[in-house]
Amino acid sequence: MDGDDDIVRDILRRVLPADMPAMERLRLEVECRDAWGGSRVYVARAPAQKKSFAASIAIGTGATLRDAFDQAAVCRSWGYELVSRRLRFR
Repeated sequence: MDGDDDIVRDILRRVLPADMPAMERLRLEVECRDAWGGSRVYVARAPAQKKSFAASIAIGTGATLRDAFDQAAVCRSWGYELVSRRLRFR
């Protein structure tokens, strides 16, 4: 995060266009802080999505299921669970 541990600024920097006027950026930051300031918001990670994407890439390149599960760093049973759910396997 470039030494900045402020989640509002980090998210706005990532999603807003770089050429957006500074005053508009500031207005959006103030709105976000008004809406969420002081709240303790839980942002969940998406490990299943990340791992299923990694496995689907491996399968798409011709890897066996076992190799795909190894590349995605999932155990065999969780790998088959991902396959049975059809998570992003295309």
